[in-house]
This record gives sequence, C-alpha cells and structure tokens, in this order.
Amino acid sequence: MLVALLANGYRSAIDGKLDGVPAGAADAAHEGIANAIEVGHPRLAATPRT
Repeated sequence: MLVALLANGYRSAIDGKLDGVPAGAADAAHEGIANAIEVGHPRLAATPRT
C-alpha cells in the first residue's frame, strides 16, 4: 500500500515537469522512477548491479 501511495505521489509530482520531453520518453518517465532514470541516463541501465 505504501508503494502505491509513493507511486501516485511521484506521478503527480512529475506531471508538470515533462513539458518539452519527447512523448515516448515522457510516457516512460511517467510510468515510474526506474523508467525515468533509464530514459534520462541510458548508461545506467547497462551498468551491472551487485
């Protein structure tokens, strides 16, 4: 339940900050924080995690 509240808060907060971002990237970023990081920094997605 807490995760759902945080996700909703994130979506509300990011809505006005995606103006000027290409539609595909904005849609991905709107879906979640991990997607926003991946779209914003593609190299992070390729970085091995330990």
